[in-house]
Amino acid sequence: MLGNGNPQDEAEQETAMEVSHEKELQRCMNPKTIKALVEHDCDLSRLRPITNVFLSNDPRLASRIEHEMAVRGFAATNMCVLGRSEDEPRNSIGATIIHSVEISWIDQMTDTCIEVASDCGAEYDGWYTETD
Repeated sequence: MLGNGNPQDEAEQETAMEVSHEKELQRCMNPKTIKALVEHDCDLSRLRPITNVFLSNDPRLASRIEHEMAVRGFAATNMCVLGRSEDEPRNSIGATIIHSVEISWIDQMTDTCIEVASDCGAEYDGWYTETD
């Protein structure tokens, strides 16, 4: 049985299942992104800016995302609205964190970003960093 008949409880359970599924998908993508960095001869031990991208119809959400990230132990050094593209009408909000690229830390970071996106009414769209 999914819920107890309370629509709010059922909605919360559904959201939790969606968040869990998104985390699982992102954890499959993280090693592929790291492998691509290695193929470009990136020094993964070097501290580098890692930008997490959130999608939202509300560009003012950046300050709330920054706060929610900080509450969860991730200090974003630069919050900005990256803009919109032809394929994506929503605003892209970037939250940059300075860290080395280690799979366990990246998984923890992306899990947190997915939770923050869910709590803020945004969508997490992944992360990127500079190549050396």
